[in-house]
Amino acid sequence: MRNWLTVPTIVMGAASAPAWALETTTTLSVSTMMTSDPSEDQARNLAGVSALFEAQHELGGWTLTGLARAEENPERDRNEYDDTVALLELRAQRALGPIDLTLGRQLVRGGRATLVNPTDVFDARDSRDALLATDRVRAVDAMRLAWFLDNWQATFVTTPVHTKSLMPHPDSRWFFQLPASADLGDGTIVPIAYSWADYDATHLGAPQTQFKLNHEGEGFSYALSWFDGEDTLPTFDSRAPILGPSGLQVEIDQTFAHKQAWGADAELLVGKAVLRIEAARIKRRFEDGRRDDYDHIVAGFDLSLEHGLFGQETYLAFEYSKQFARDGQDWNKEDLRHILANAFLARVDVTLGDHDSVVADVVYDHLQSQNALLFEYRHGFNDQLDLFVTTDVLGGDAETFFGQYTRNDRLGLRLEYTF
Repeated sequence: MRNWLTVPTIVMGAASAPAWALETTTTLSVSTMMTSDPSEDQARNLAGVSALFEAQHELGGWTLTGLARAEENPERDRNEYDDTVALLELRAQRALGPIDLTLGRQLVRGGRATLVNPTDVFDARDSRDALLATDRVRAVDAMRLAWFLDNWQATFVTTPVHTKSLMPHPDSRWFFQLPASADLGDGTIVPIAYSWADYDATHLGAPQTQFKLNHEGEGFSYALSWFDGEDTLPTFDSRAPILGPSGLQVEIDQTFAHKQAWGADAELLVGKAVLRIEAARIKRRFEDGRRDDYDHIVAGFDLSLEHGLFGQETYLAFEYSKQFARDGQDWNKEDLRHILANAFLARVDVTLGDHDSVVADVVYDHLQSQNALLFEYRHGFNDQLDLFVTTDVLGGDAETFFGQYTRNDRLGLRLEYTF
């Protein structure tokens, strides 16, 4: 629900028209999660409170938009990066004939695939909770120019700011499952403590630049893109361990590769289904000479049915994500760019009457036998108040990305009020 705050302009003691209007939306959220932890034979209760405030105003041909969040949640790490109050977006947009100009902190998304987007290069996420990362994309401070001509759109995005994905603190339950102890060689076993050597959220660096050409047709659309800049996901390197009174201290560096990516995506309407394909040829270069060159292809379809599962309105999406290493390199569970190198993904969204719906996301890696199931049930009491019941289940060997977090299977409850 939108609110309009109307403030008359005062000139020489008298009100003048037009009024100054601010369109606002506020969402208050209270959540709790219970996570079983077999290693400690106990349950962890995680509760959080958040407020999301969005405001929009028209001023002299510009549309000004701001989005801020205040949050208190134990999943958020305060020691390394404090965002109890965060300005998520702050942008100004204006149409100049066939050109659309957007300046400021904004989301820049790319790709036509539904669940995984290889051409989405401005994809920094808040990964301090691995399962919420897909919904927590970080906005970038950028200039975006979009030029429209008939069915064509050319888009240019550039920024001098490198916006990084946020990683969990080493004390977090979402940190990598690394060895907890080490043998010094004489039979002495000592604990290992990990810490980040560097944890800045953004920095000024080389320009991040993207150009994209998009064509929208009747039943068939496609796009070509090019990007040059720094990757938003880090690669990790550990420094030499230091032996202290409490054990070994290991600092971990986050290294961000220089990245170039050529991309293409297309969609084809076939009856009630939409066939989608998206691909990128990616080249990553590190300062120490390492390289990671690979191709990433995602293909699948989505389908909307008026009378689908249980005779209800149903949305289905299915995709296969495949990566091909061009230099024969191997990837492990800490290589975040390659989590979905061989994965089937699916989404089922069923509307149950006027007030209820269920959504299930499934990921299955058939080569490493790892999997994830994310389920959400929503009940709308009215237009403003919603109740969500969620469950997340992870599976796989401890050496896989999802498998290392099986102790984080959880059940969640969230209440949202929007006004």
